[in-house]
Amino acid sequence: MVGGRVSLFVGFSVALVSLLIGVVIGSTSGYFGGHLDSVLMRFTDIMLSIPSLPLLLILSRYGGGSVWSIILILSVFSWMGLARIVRGTILSIKQRDFVEAARMTGARNGRIVFRHILPSTLAPVIVNATLTLGFAIIAESSLSYLGLGVQPPTPTWGQMLIGAQQFMETAPWLALIPGLFLFVTLLCINFLGDGLRDALDPKMTLQN
Repeated sequence: MVGGRVSLFVGFSVALVSLLIGVVIGSTSGYFGGHLDSVLMRFTDIMLSIPSLPLLLILSRYGGGSVWSIILILSVFSWMGLARIVRGTILSIKQRDFVEAARMTGARNGRIVFRHILPSTLAPVIVNATLTLGFAIIAESSLSYLGLGVQPPTPTWGQMLIGAQQFMETAPWLALIPGLFLFVTLLCINFLGDGLRDALDPKMTLQN
């Protein structure tokens, strides 16, 4: 349970930071367009083209192994997909009548984006955030398993798995229990994302 607390804290923190970065960059790029859109999307494409796994290993090795350094490193490589989703959604709805009506009333750009446009992106944003949460937990556990993640004495599921390796023949439950918790947690996160998508997406509601 203590190891799960650390792993979940890392996962939720990475998901939150990635959500903030992705929404800000995606909404700015999609709403204003033009040269700003080109610059932001080229920067996003560059980040997507970087091989994240080798860099994660390198940065984790020299990042000190603290919880906050792992959160920072994982957040840097987790926001790009969300930014592209938000941008695409805003491009498809920013010319609709309710947005034009808000402009005609004199609403500022920030109010239009955050009050009228972003709520329409809620379903894909939440689904992507749950995927990011699962990715962060897996990445943290993998790095800890390799000895490059959160360092002892702070416990995580990945550390418990590597520590239980030498006892697999005599005490296999030492690896089975944290592995089972990791599996069930990721399964629940995926189910939660699917359920929230079905509940928040108007198209899914109409189909049901």
